Amino acid sequence: MNFIKCASRYMIKKKNRSILLILLLSTIFILILTVVSVAAYANAAIEQMENNFSREFIVNAHHAPGSLTLERIAEISHRDDIAAYRLISNATPVEFANDGGKPLSVKTDGDNCFVSPGFEHAGTLVSNVTSDSDELFSNGTFSLISGRHIEDSDEGKILIHKELADRNFLRLGDTIQMKFSQAIVEDMENMGYDTSHMNTGIIQAEIIGIFESQGEGDMKGMHLSHQLYENYCYIDLHTYSSVWNPKSQRFFCQAAFSAASASDLAVVIKEIKNLDWPAGQPDNIVSDLDHYDGMIGSLSSLSNLLRIILICMILGCITLIYCLLSHSVKQRKQEIGIMMSLGLSRGCVL
Repeated sequence: MNFIKCASRYMIKKKNRSILLILLLSTIFILILTVVSVAAYANAAIEQMENNFSREFIVNAHHAPGSLTLERIAEISHRDDIAAYRLISNATPVEFANDGGKPLSVKTDGDNCFVSPGFEHAGTLVSNVTSDSDELFSNGTFSLISGRHIEDSDEGKILIHKELADRNFLRLGDTIQMKFSQAIVEDMENMGYDTSHMNTGIIQAEIIGIFESQGEGDMKGMHLSHQLYENYCYIDLHTYSSVWNPKSQRFFCQAAFSAASASDLAVVIKEIKNLDWPAGQPDNIVSDLDHYDGMIGSLSSLSNLLRIILICMILGCITLIYCLLSHSVKQRKQEIGIMMSLGLSRGCVL
């Protein structure tokens, strides 16, 4: 009698026991498949979130003007675990005046334009290593129409918007003054800037270029008057840095770095935080990990828990089967003895 016939005969003979065993093993098998499926889904979700990372992190140093110098940025960018970096232009509100001290007329009209008290003659002062490296110039929002761009070696040079120049009858070679009023300083402090070393005196700069803007870009909806493109101006990095921290070299308040694909983003960020920052520790380092870290941690914990449950279920299943078989063998000792005495082989008895 072959194995299939023996098994069929036994199942018919021991109907209740066979049904119970089949139901028990089926339930365990379904539970194991469920645990495996949930664990696989959790791991797939973690992998998908990690693949969606831009692997870029932004170092914010508003609280420590002078800490994120060009030398420090170059030092970080040369690390093996850093693939690329980009400089985020400095930007701050400032009050405009002509070389005689008379406040300049800026664009403040429009239904969606709000003028903050103390910002009636204010615009936005932007700075980068070179003005053409600013994002608004590189993406075509701004274009230079006369004069030249600010270069790396410039000091006391500025670019202004065409409308600001036309409103105040300014041209290339003229000098304008800028100052930080009490209202502007308080606003900067509220945004987290450290103004303790700030030079709030008058800054003078020569107009070396005039630019215009193409449309309103992202400036839609309610916005502050000094954030209008028509009230933008670009100053050299040396002058900008000397305003915030006269003792510091040229610096940025923000810079973005991209971690290499083979590196661990969390480890890289931790190592950057632990660098020696003589001019003050940066406020924070922001990355996609801040948005997904909690979710990834929860899914990782769930995956580990399911892995432990799966191991326990498999061990429990093996133990249960072993106990059932042992119990069955003990109940049939006399029957097995008779079979073996009749000369049946071990395979047949089994």
